[in-house]
Amino acid sequence: MILNKVFRLAALSTAVLAGPVMAEGHQHEAHVHGIAELNFVIEGNVAEMELRSPLMNIAGFEHEAVSAEDKQKIKSATKQLKDAYARVKFPDDALCIVDDTKVTIGAEKDEHAHHDHAAHHDKHHGHEDHHDHHKHDDHHDHSDHHDNHKHEGHHDHDKHNDHGEETHRNITAHYHFQCVNPEKINAVTLDFFSHFPHMETVKVNVLNGADIRSVELTPKQRVLEL
Repeated sequence: MILNKVFRLAALSTAVLAGPVMAEGHQHEAHVHGIAELNFVIEGNVAEMELRSPLMNIAGFEHEAVSAEDKQKIKSATKQLKDAYARVKFPDDALCIVDDTKVTIGAEKDEHAHHDHAAHHDKHHGHEDHHDHHKHDDHHDHSDHHDNHKHEGHHDHDKHNDHGEETHRNITAHYHFQCVNPEKINAVTLDFFSHFPHMETVKVNVLNGADIRSVELTPKQRVLEL
């Protein structure tokens, strides 16, 4: 399935171009404001691409849209993003026609907070075990100390929960084209900058036959040469 190639493309191209160390680091930089990633596959008569970006780049914010103003911003940004012919421009003689476009907004959890919590939880329990080992030394002093420790741990846990609930919201746009003359596709103009001023860089991963590479596009360089 060509769609599976789109999902595998980022990891594949990064590993080929930069080696395993950078490929591992690449996963940690998935959500960076101002930067988006676009996976682009051409196979037969099908040209397919998927843009994954922080919502900030598209709507100007990432919190839940509650006010009428924010909801309108989301609606307008989504409409602009779904305009495939404006965002992706193939050579006219390639005769590429959109047959599917989809935009979804999701949430990306802060996994770092989750791991910190697990470490704190283990450390706290280990400390409790130490207390249990000496529980016959001085029961009164131990109870006071244990209550204080438990109270402090409770505050730390509350602070951690507050941090752990933070999310970075992403938006994904998927475009599927059918091209009558795919051999005519020698360049593609990708315009995700005109209507989205927070967008600074689009990292494009290309899979076109045996051609596997990564290219960075900017407001001054929007043309992807193939």
